[in-house]
Amino acid sequence: MALTKTPTTLFDNITISGNTYTSTSASIDLTDAVDLCIGYTLTFDAGADVGATIYVFADPTFSNSSFVVGSYDYPIDSWPIYGRSKAGHTISGAARMDHSAKFVKIRLYNHDAASITNCSVWVAPQR
Repeated sequence: MALTKTPTTLFDNITISGNTYTSTSASIDLTDAVDLCIGYTLTFDAGADVGATIYVFADPTFSNSSFVVGSYDYPIDSWPIYGRSKAGHTISGAARMDHSAKFVKIRLYNHDAASITNCSVWVAPQR
């Protein structure tokens, strides 16, 4: 049996205001996943000097696909996207993330005062 990697769009061409989080993504079912990759494309403002972070949150009960990510919840994984040398540029990349939870949700945080534009994020669990 061959493994598959079917991508799902989580965020499509959104803007992330300065010093804020995106909304929380829909739940991602990793019940039968053996690996998880998150792809991203975003455009930093010309004044960007810090960057953004992708955060992965997990359902602590391992049974609730509609769990809520609270303001003080800790992520199970994160991926920094550095902005200092990328100011004014569109960047793309992929991050391999922890896939041990049954259900996860994704949020991005913009650490700069200026907005990040053209932000798209995909997830591809390998099954």
